[in-house]
Amino acid sequence: MAVGFVTNPNHYQHFMTGHPESPDRLESALVLLRECGLRERLHEIEPRVATDEELGWVHPPEFLAELRRFCEQAPAMIDLDTYVQPQSYDIAVTAAGSTVAATDAVLRGEVDSAFCALRPPGHHASPSNAMGFCLLNNIAVAAEAARRGGLRRLLCPLESAPEAALAGVEAGPVARAGIARQVELVHVHPWAGIRGHGDEGNTGLRG
Repeated sequence: MAVGFVTNPNHYQHFMTGHPESPDRLESALVLLRECGLRERLHEIEPRVATDEELGWVHPPEFLAELRRFCEQAPAMIDLDTYVQPQSYDIAVTAAGSTVAATDAVLRGEVDSAFCALRPPGHHASPSNAMGFCLLNNIAVAAEAARRGGLRRLLCPLESAPEAALAGVEAGPVARAGIARQVELVHVHPWAGIRGHGDEGNTGLRG
């Protein structure tokens, strides 16, 4: 089985001292992949920026323009969790485009599956709001790319923060493209917090 792999090296420029969403989070995973020998067995997918059309599948142009302007005034905090630097918009657009590149590689049969090691993360943002460390909703953009590529049913496993993910995925391609019955969300840790939180009842599957 061929497994694709894509990462965006420019993610290092998206950081804020002392913030938990840092380059170290991704680098630790990349180091582990190299040390255990898996990285060399993966099919490298070239990262790329998302086009305006692809971003527009989920995010309205007014939001994208506002986000770009906000980054130009950085460093700044969008909310209590989410920061931006001057380069953050371009980095987020690269992360979003790279998820589309990975999706396209699977659809073309070049790989059987793909792992996207990207920053900033992209599963909490709603169409018109950055939130929860996320500037754009990469999952929603990738889901729409898959739909346009011919897939009729999509399954999105989500580790945490189901309400935020629902806002991004359902209010994104689902609401805007009218595919409410084609995207199924599965939450394996259904508590609106980050990794390592929640009690023992916050386990199992929830659709």
